[in-house]
Amino acid sequence: MLNNPLLQDQPSRQRKPGVLIVSLVVAHCQAPLHWLEQYTLNYKDISRVVVLSKCGHPVVGAPSFAKTVILPKNMGRCDQSYAMWISEMVEEEDALLNQEHIVVFLKDNDNNGHFPHGTRSFRNLISGASDLGFSCQAYMVNWNSFYLSSYALTEELLKMSIQLYSRKERNIHYTSPSQKNTFKAKHNNFGEWLQSVGVYNIPEVAPVCYGGNFAGRASNFKKYNSKIWRKLGESLSRGDSIEEGHFAERSWGLLLADPLERDEVEILQQLQIIPLREYLNSFRGMLVKEGWY
Repeated sequence: MLNNPLLQDQPSRQRKPGVLIVSLVVAHCQAPLHWLEQYTLNYKDISRVVVLSKCGHPVVGAPSFAKTVILPKNMGRCDQSYAMWISEMVEEEDALLNQEHIVVFLKDNDNNGHFPHGTRSFRNLISGASDLGFSCQAYMVNWNSFYLSSYALTEELLKMSIQLYSRKERNIHYTSPSQKNTFKAKHNNFGEWLQSVGVYNIPEVAPVCYGGNFAGRASNFKKYNSKIWRKLGESLSRGDSIEEGHFAERSWGLLLADPLERDEVEILQQLQIIPLREYLNSFRGMLVKEGWY
């Protein structure tokens, strides 16, 4: 059995900066939030909760001290909400952009089981972000005979594109019936989209987070200025279920994680890159190990 904690972005370094502040940002559409209390261990370690609500439904089950922000458009799903909130934080709250501040981003719906994964505890999520700058709530598990890491070779990842996407049941509940946008972006692939929002200097290897639930160190928001964060959010405002949303989902680890050190990259490069043709769009570029069992 593989037993390398780096593969699943678990804490593996000794230079942990510590955690003094924890913020929870919830992207809300319509699901009740009662489940958050149990998942976050009764909010006892959380300094503030911000609920970003954009679908016109009442916020039910949030803690009494939560701040609710009503967003004007139901576009771009959770990624658009996160990006616009980060842009305002970079503009207005520089004092909070420090190494001891961890921000946890969660969607309102705790049932996110459309791909093979396990779920990290709230404490583990915070610890991973403190140590590595970024941590994903969902960690990949073995698929058929392959062990999927949380990291991708970005040279391949940036070639990712999706020609057609359909999750009918989800779209019935979350998409405006009057929306008539097309799914396909004007960009040929993920890399072109990143450049269009002003993101260059891509690391050779970066974590990829599926599912839209993750944590990041607040100081890493300063890697990009507020204009880039805002442009990223605005790029997702073309519609609801759009290709750009899939690009954004795969961008959070790349944008927020600390760059891997050379020896860590070398460890990951020892894994074989498997072109899973049936899942080429979803898992393109992921570093995997064949023959796990």
